[in-house]
Amino acid sequence: MDTWPTRSQAAAILEDWTKSQNLRKHAYAVEAAMRAYAARFGQDPEKWGAVGLLHDFDYEKFPSLNSHPMEGAAYLRQQGFSDELVQAILAYAGRAGVVRDTPVV
Repeated sequence: MDTWPTRSQAAAILEDWTKSQNLRKHAYAVEAAMRAYAARFGQDPEKWGAVGLLHDFDYEKFPSLNSHPMEGAAYLRQQGFSDELVQAILAYAGRAGVVRDTPVV
């Protein structure tokens, strides 16, 4: 499936799952960096921004190394979002066993 969340959808997921203001600030900072890198490398800033916003969204609910970011990835899959999005989020956490083979990670 190739459905990506809009920025407002990604932000709503982040805000719903993440109550810590510091963790939210972190996600928005990573989003800004990801958008800048996307522009620099001629990629889609909306997609890269979504990865930045959502890379840690499940951390408060599932902070263990065995659960984060796998639980969040499962949720995104259930919502019908792109495998590319899910793979990018999983790849950022090396322990998830996903090869980093796309420019977004």
